[in-house]
Amino acid sequence: MKSTFFIKMTFIFLLSGLLLTSYLQKQNEVVELRLSLPKVREELAEIHEENIRLSYEVNAFENPDRLMELLRSQDFSHLKYPYLCDVIALQKTGPLLAKKRDVEEKKGLSFKAPHLMGSKPL
Repeated sequence: MKSTFFIKMTFIFLLSGLLLTSYLQKQNEVVELRLSLPKVREELAEIHEENIRLSYEVNAFENPDRLMELLRSQDFSHLKYPYLCDVIALQKTGPLLAKKRDVEEKKGLSFKAPHLMGSKPL
């Protein structure tokens, strides 16, 4: 009787120790994540500021006044607007368009891929 009681108590103590160790390990992981949050927030803020700066640069570069200024500069004076007859639009073929085209060809329907307005399709 004493030996079964001793075995049961040993098993309970071992199980309690394992559960306590597991709980402490989870708490340590939570604390590590909480400690890393300020660093991650700072990195996120830096990325956000970089995105704002880059969007400002893109908007400044694509500004119509700037583009007209570039058009008048010597570096780009050789560039001219193309005529509509010179513009060629490539047909966009992808998995969905190719599948649709195959189905329509089997049914005997004609398939026309989308093209840019004012340009000649191929």
